[in-house]
Amino acid sequence: FGYEDDYSEIRGVADQKRQDIRNGLADEKSEADRESRRLEEEHDRLLQEIQELEQAEEVEPERPEAVVRNRELLREQGIPVLPFYKTIDFADGMSAEQCSRLEAALYEMGILDALVVSPDDRERILALDAAVCDRYLFTDARHLQANLMELFQAEHAENDIVLTMQIQNLLSGIGYGIQEETSTWIDENGHYRIGIVEGTVSSEYEAKFVGTTAREKHRLACMDALRQ
Repeated sequence: FGYEDDYSEIRGVADQKRQDIRNGLADEKSEADRESRRLEEEHDRLLQEIQELEQAEEVEPERPEAVVRNRELLREQGIPVLPFYKTIDFADGMSAEQCSRLEAALYEMGILDALVVSPDDRERILALDAAVCDRYLFTDARHLQANLMELFQAEHAENDIVLTMQIQNLLSGIGYGIQEETSTWIDENGHYRIGIVEGTVSSEYEAKFVGTTAREKHRLACMDALRQ
């Protein structure tokens, strides 16, 4: 620019640059505000989850919506049920690795969170609305010679002899160790068979549902993770 140029032209160049900077800052602020609101919502959600865990007795396995509806329906129908993992605990002397492998196998087989039910309720259960689904362990299982009675024991059933016998019968119906003549078994490494399906489990799985102590440890760990 020279002496003869109008100052407004010079100012116009600066004003345009300033406006570009202002627009950029405004966009950054809008994005920061959106991210701040998102983080506040996430923070509130996590606090709510922590509060729920503090009030809850324990953490339960994740379940599909159809299974959740089914269990509500069973309660409404007055059919007594109990998730399998709540009825058992590991036998004394088992290592953490053994416990994790066995629980992982039960989880992969669909047995861990299956419902323990009386065979007397079989017809009522199987006649429920087709819009719901679940897995059941009827307590009239066939006894096997080498079975999970070696590894598990009935939990919190001291005052219910019938329930204790039912759980023991279920445990005796699942084989322990590879058994070619048996359709359902688990071995010490977590290798399992259920029907014609055989499978293995991840060594990274950590037992967290079998046994009251394990469930409480898992609940506290979930709360700590949410706080972090």
